[in-house]
Amino acid sequence: MDILPCPACGIRVFPESSYCANGHEVAYDPALRELVAAGGAGCCANRDSLGCSWTAAAPGGLCLSCATTTVVPDLSAPGAQELHAATEAAKRWVFNGLMRLGWFTSDTPNLPEFHLMSEKIEGRRQVVMMGHDDGLITLNIMEADPATAIRRQQEFDEPIRSMIGHVRHEVAHFLFDRLGAEAPGFLPAFRQLMGDERADYGAALEAYYDNGPDPAWQDSHISAYASAHPHEDWAETAAHALHLEDLAQSAAALGLAPSGEGVLDRAQSAGVGLNHMCRALGQPDPYPMVISPAVRQKLDFALGWLDRRLSS
Repeated sequence: MDILPCPACGIRVFPESSYCANGHEVAYDPALRELVAAGGAGCCANRDSLGCSWTAAAPGGLCLSCATTTVVPDLSAPGAQELHAATEAAKRWVFNGLMRLGWFTSDTPNLPEFHLMSEKIEGRRQVVMMGHDDGLITLNIMEADPATAIRRQQEFDEPIRSMIGHVRHEVAHFLFDRLGAEAPGFLPAFRQLMGDERADYGAALEAYYDNGPDPAWQDSHISAYASAHPHEDWAETAAHALHLEDLAQSAAALGLAPSGEGVLDRAQSAGVGLNHMCRALGQPDPYPMVISPAVRQKLDFALGWLDRRLSS
């Protein structure tokens, strides 16, 4: 993620911030990829209620990211408002990275639709199945709760489970459909590398949950879940490709990225450094994934198709 200058004083500001360190009120214009003075910009209608830092196309309207939420969660449970805000913040972060890669810019009618649900309502729980279905993405805002994330990281053996990861995974399913419909060479190349996505999805997931992953899944998959079906291999791999691309971009913004390397090489170098610094503080590795040669090939494939700048 870029760190941008405040239009009033020039101090560098994170784009999700609403104020710079000197107190100037700012907003992020995703089309210009710049911070603007909030007083002269049409800020998103969710600025006060959800802390949205983006501008809207029209005064009093919603920004591009918030407008994709067509169902908002039940906020009756304590802390739900904060989890709703955190979920929308994760969406904006992911959208911003995809816009940098050329998505969701000139083709805004072709955006996913989001239903944000809460599994916790007025002291009781309901089942919320997160997933993607023909352009509709359902997210459980409880996954934005840090305690819930840590507990489920351990329960599902997913060391970097996060709301940003969930958004990237589900949006990757959406982009798979876009690429399959719009890029003639995508599906043949995908099937050659990751398998035929037309294989029975329900049967594959049932076998995965009944029997577990192949013990040697790390040789060819970024995660155990990626081995369940080619669709999940794509979604997991694409999500990690987006993780790593953003890690490389963030490292560059801080002047920490090595020069003369490709995006994924820079990301891996930055990831090693980040892990090393966290170990110095007794913290777990932020990016502990094993990237085998076969997984690296899949990451290169995913990023090659996801980065629209490469074909422009």
